[in-house]
Amino acid sequence: LNLFLFYGGISYLLTVNQENRQAMAWVRENTPADSRFVVLDFPYGWFSDSVAEWFPALTERQSLLTVQAQEWLPGAASKVSTQLSEATNCRMDGLSCFEKFATKNQLQMEYVYFSTNARSEYQPPEYSSVIEAQISTSPNYSLVYSNADVRIYQKLR
Repeated sequence: LNLFLFYGGISYLLTVNQENRQAMAWVRENTPADSRFVVLDFPYGWFSDSVAEWFPALTERQSLLTVQAQEWLPGAASKVSTQLSEATNCRMDGLSCFEKFATKNQLQMEYVYFSTNARSEYQPPEYSSVIEAQISTSPNYSLVYSNADVRIYQKLR
């Protein structure tokens, strides 16, 4: 009970939902092993980003904005944490903001993975962000996977 009050009600014991586990299995089975992803689930902070945290382990693919496991590399966790915050700040500004961010940070991504990591009692919105809504109609991206909570777009070259 005291732990609940200390963390303000955010449960750090929850992991990824079934839809994310299904999507991550699809990624592992259907994308090249050297694929690079930007995972955007818009966490409160990197410390509560369970989707990005589990993504590398469950997909065996690189997540460019996952802070977890960067703590051991000098300066890496701080850099990636800042980048994640910048990407999250583009949530309502849209695709132009996100693409400027990606260019500035030289993110060589092939895929963008969107999720709200919704629980069964919560119906996720059609799009997780303005970024995703605009990517869904952009000629520079193609939807390659979708389920009730996850959409994965491939960046077209």
